Amino acid sequence: MGILLHAQSAGRLFLSVQRRWHVMPVISPLIALYFVAVIGLAIVYQFNPVVVLNIGDSYARPYLHHFYENERNTQFDFVYTRAQSTIILPGVASGPYLVRLRMSGWRPEPHHAPVLTIGSGDATATFPTYKMPANYDLLLPPTWGDLNITFTSDLYWPSDDDPRLLGVAVDVIEVQDEGRWPPLTTTVQMLMVITLVWWFWRRVGLRGEVSALLTGGILLLGLVGLFHARLFVTVALPHWLATVGLLHLILWPCERLIRTVLQRHSLTVSRVGWTWLWCLFGAALLFKVGGALYPHAIFIDEQPHTQRVHMVLDGRFIELYRPGFTSFLGDTVGLEAGYLPYSPLWYLIIALIHWLSGIAIGDVMNGLNALLDTSKGLMIFLIVLKTLQRERAALIGSGLYHLLPMP
Repeated sequence: MGILLHAQSAGRLFLSVQRRWHVMPVISPLIALYFVAVIGLAIVYQFNPVVVLNIGDSYARPYLHHFYENERNTQFDFVYTRAQSTIILPGVASGPYLVRLRMSGWRPEPHHAPVLTIGSGDATATFPTYKMPANYDLLLPPTWGDLNITFTSDLYWPSDDDPRLLGVAVDVIEVQDEGRWPPLTTTVQMLMVITLVWWFWRRVGLRGEVSALLTGGILLLGLVGLFHARLFVTVALPHWLATVGLLHLILWPCERLIRTVLQRHSLTVSRVGWTWLWCLFGAALLFKVGGALYPHAIFIDEQPHTQRVHMVLDGRFIELYRPGFTSFLGDTVGLEAGYLPYSPLWYLIIALIHWLSGIAIGDVMNGLNALLDTSKGLMIFLIVLKTLQRERAALIGSGLYHLLPMP
């Protein structure tokens, strides 16, 4: 009996090892991508250790939290702090950080220049500010991820015509990393994006080597972006990670839907054609939704649409049915304003998604709009396939649609 039990245990162990041996060739390209990503990040962070951000520029807005709007005078552009303002710089490095802040504590008489407290993690520094613009150098401790810098100072009320409570005016921040190693959060986010992108190519039927090659191209673009514009890439990593996650979430329902349509209309698609269809769909979604969710993207008609979503959230949905009100966009579009035929139902859907998920209204609108646009490629494929009964023409039609600059 003992010999039999030992034989069974040995057999189970052999089968387990055999399964793992068969799995290794499948995931080995992904492991190689991990290796390239880690080495690439380590090399990239050895260069360009200084990050400079003009706080008064519009490109700085994604990194500013609880600041006032941008201002400009004859000397420089700047942003005033509030009671609790924070600058979040993702993926700068691992620290410690030598931070130089160019600020001004100017206030009209009889107000005095404020005393400012700057914090990062458990470290804080309190010092008086000058009325004239000046540089302030600080040494901040290492972090595992983003560099969060908080500003706390006494506030003042400028005038009866200006109800704001102003802190200090921040002009420029310059961060030099003393450690020159990639932060853990950026590394993990990059590896997660690589994993999900590679897994998607595998889900739609591509071989491991081809999946690794396509994913490696995206990885190379990311590393080049980190080298040239670190902040512009790292600030978008959570959004791109959410985009790839959304792609995986909707892939199975979309496949089921298209298969149902094909069966109802007695249409057939080859295995290679099926793979090409979903590769086109995935690539288009990554570019379009990823681009729409990019924090630096500017949509000139976003503000009037956001106002209408707030009307729904405030219980004023019925007001959207006033004749011509929903379509009119105001002075944000064109020389003579603009009219777009948006249904009030659109704002109801956006408000519901925002309320359930907590995602920013602008991200919900732009992401859903890009997702709907991407789905048109599937419709074009079905229409051409049904009309011409030619699979290649249907794939070309779907692909060409995604190449149009203004679909």
